[in-house]
Amino acid sequence: SRREIFLTGLGIVSSLTHLAMANIDSSFEDESGKGRDVEADEPLSTIDDQLERIGVSNYHYVVIGTLVLFIVTDGMELLLSNIVYRAMPRTLWGMTKEDRANLISTAYLGFVIGSFFGGNFADRYGRKPLIYFHSFIFLPSAIWSACAQDLATVYITRALIGFSMGIALPTCVTLMAELSPPSNRGWMVLMLPGLAFLAGQLLIIFVGIAAMHDNAQCAENCGWWRYMFAAGVVPDVLGLLLLAAFVPESPRYYLAHGRVNDAEAVVRSIA
Repeated sequence: SRREIFLTGLGIVSSLTHLAMANIDSSFEDESGKGRDVEADEPLSTIDDQLERIGVSNYHYVVIGTLVLFIVTDGMELLLSNIVYRAMPRTLWGMTKEDRANLISTAYLGFVIGSFFGGNFADRYGRKPLIYFHSFIFLPSAIWSACAQDLATVYITRALIGFSMGIALPTCVTLMAELSPPSNRGWMVLMLPGLAFLAGQLLIIFVGIAAMHDNAQCAENCGWWRYMFAAGVVPDVLGLLLLAAFVPESPRYYLAHGRVNDAEAVVRSIA
């Protein structure tokens, strides 16, 4: 529908805006020291200088793998309502074709609102706390959605999930950009809204096709739609555990709040 296309476009524009803001100062960095370790007593010039000297390390692949899990969940969730619609109790709940479009639009509307608020909150409170906040909203909402006993509950939970997704995507992109060497920042950042988001969508499509095939005799009110609504919990919990264990706060956030020692400690831990 036109509304779905409009809301999808707004979400894409918002995400691209956050991505552009995260990369404003990264275009023309000096690459002469790339790959050199940072010595404990070496003074910092700029954060990007130090990240460039460190280069790409195993640490960065851990960060990518962690943040990819959140964005895979993003891709899955924004398609779910459309995939599971036929398996839901449409007659029992009095659902119409308009409800199918409205459920999809509700998730995208929540995504747009979350993406607009997310940037401001991330600048105030940090990138990691905002990702934690995303999971604080997403995990109970996904489980509540899977246990829904009426259509109103599905609408509420899909809006909350969309809101949490709108927070997660630009925040993960920003954190990845601010932990990446400038000369490698492009492909590292685009792994998230490009490859990971698409992977999440393809994953849920193929799982949905398999579920429909295995339940071909069930026209509606099929139990598998509940499992599909809860599926995003798995990658999100894994991402949450890895984030807490291995991914530091953004050094740019620390610098913006005058916490220079904390910013230096993050850069040296990457090295």
